[in-house]
Formats: sequence, structure tokens, C-alpha cells
Amino acid sequence: MECVVETAGPGLKLHEHSIAYGDGLACCYIAAPERPGRFQIRIKSDAFIASGVAVFVHIDGKYQSNKFMPHLGSSKAYDKLDLVFRGKEVLNKTHTQTNFSRKAWTFDDLDTGSQVLLATKYKCLDN
Repeated sequence: MECVVETAGPGLKLHEHSIAYGDGLACCYIAAPERPGRFQIRIKSDAFIASGVAVFVHIDGKYQSNKFMPHLGSSKAYDKLDLVFRGKEVLNKTHTQTNFSRKAWTFDDLDTGSQVLLATKYKCLDN
């Protein structure tokens, strides 16, 4: 199973530093690209990994998004997994309804070229 941070659109993989994988955890540091823009997180597997998968994305310790696929079974249709997370889930609540929308992740508000922490858990593993 692989977890990568990539630019949105063409999906160019960003260079990751200090990559750490643990039980249910992927953590890395990346340098924000020179040009501002959107990014996404991709979880991939080329082989069957489990009959169900749940992925929760946290960036700098803050919940962002999740995908829950409880009934994958052992079907050949699910031998390959490719989940793409494109932004933070935002709760929209009014007095009559509740729903979620997505706010795209961007490097726009960052000092580009500097180090920024992206993690899929509250805290990175000690290397």
C-alpha cells in the first residue's frame, strides 16, 4: 500500500522526506512547490489488502477527510485500490439540513518552497 501527496490535475508526485509507515499510519514531510496550486493525497494498492478499508486524513493534526469501504470482499474487482482525497470536508449546517462540501487543499497561502508537514494521522512516527 502506498500513500503519496501529488499535485491536483496531472497528479505529479511531490518529493517526500522522512517517510514513515506504521500500523494504520503514513507520515511524511514535503516542500511546498515553487508555484502555488492544489494538491491531493492518493492511497494505492496493487494487490488485495483487506475485505474492508477505512482511511482518515489528518493534516497537521486536524481532521480533513475520510473514506470508508466496508464491503470489498475478496473479489477480483477490488484487487487494486486507488483512493484520491482532494480536499477538506466542510460541514454545512442550517436549521433545516446538514450536508458536507469539499474545500480543495492548496499551497496558495504558504511560503512556497518551505517545509510543510502533511500527515495522515495526528502525529508522525519518530524516525
